[in-house]
Amino acid sequence: MDFAGSRMRCAEALGRLSGVLTHDHQRWLLGSFCALGRVAFDPGLFAQRYPPPGSAHTFAGACEELGLTLEVRRGGLDALLAWRLPLALEVTSASGLDWLLVLNADEHRAVVLERGAPAPVALELQSLRRRCRGTALCLGPQAEAAADPDLIEPRSARFGLHWFLPELLKH
Repeated sequence: MDFAGSRMRCAEALGRLSGVLTHDHQRWLLGSFCALGRVAFDPGLFAQRYPPPGSAHTFAGACEELGLTLEVRRGGLDALLAWRLPLALEVTSASGLDWLLVLNADEHRAVVLERGAPAPVALELQSLRRRCRGTALCLGPQAEAAADPDLIEPRSARFGLHWFLPELLKH
């Protein structure tokens, strides 16, 4: 679902994730996607502007403020990986539910970055399939309005000879 289309629908979709999408998850997800999209992000300022506990509405507001489009999808791992990369995938971990960032994938493995890990690692899809909870989200830069070079704008000044006479008098 496209965040730009309806903030309310997206916030409702994220509302189902409110127990899983903690403030720390939000800060990590925003920081990761901002780094990938080369958008400036300061975790300290995020914590000040959106203090814990985080909610779906604060996450959606932070995305909008950073100029990011938020999309949430549910489905099987194969469908989610075919949707768009990079994406954040909700997974089970030793500490409960968590998120990881899928950077790239092929038929056999996916390159993922887990929260707190210093570098991405390659995981077999079978292993990732066992951990996948079926929810993914993607943050990307908002599309800018297209500029139409053929657009004809009305002139603000009236047509006339008022500009011609001063130029003629110069010569």
